[in-house]
Amino acid sequence: MTANPLKEVKKAMRKEMGKLLAEVPQQSLEEQTKVVLQKVLSADRYKNAKRVSVFVSTVGEIQTDEVIIDALTHGKEVFIPHFIKGNDRMLMRKVPDLAAFKNLQPTLWGIRQPGPDCTWSLYEESGPLDLVLQPCVAITEKGERLGHGKGYYDRFLTEHKTQFGKHPYKVVIAIKEQVVEKVPLSEFDVNVDLVLHP
Repeated sequence: MTANPLKEVKKAMRKEMGKLLAEVPQQSLEEQTKVVLQKVLSADRYKNAKRVSVFVSTVGEIQTDEVIIDALTHGKEVFIPHFIKGNDRMLMRKVPDLAAFKNLQPTLWGIRQPGPDCTWSLYEESGPLDLVLQPCVAITEKGERLGHGKGYYDRFLTEHKTQFGKHPYKVVIAIKEQVVEKVPLSEFDVNVDLVLHP
């Protein structure tokens, strides 16, 4: 079997970024999170969005709890990713209320999410999303994104467009160490509309 050169380049970059991000001090991460979340919460796109998808942060990422709590408090419909082992599709489930979000436990890859037998409704059952906040491993100012390598967001966004005829407004939030000059891209990679970083 021949190696896929693009896959190898992406893999190498993820490894390099992993080392770099592991060295970011916790205090710096917290300070950068504060700045970036302020940008999110004050943006008109966010304020006007009624249906938002927000990733649930894990170690070393911009911490998104504040956005999720703010959105739920302001009556927005909030959808979070749900990963099931062995399934290459990321489900996007509606958080029923604040208590349900606060009770989430880490499961796959240390990500807090619903359990495998969760019955929270899926976003596609009720219509398109207005806004999606995505994580990244690396991102360019132009919105070219390197993800964690499973293709979850690219597939999810492509399905959204197929079903509803358009993408939601796509935003990556990142710390300054994740912003790079260029990332290796394939034809399946979906660029984002806006990159928010400190």
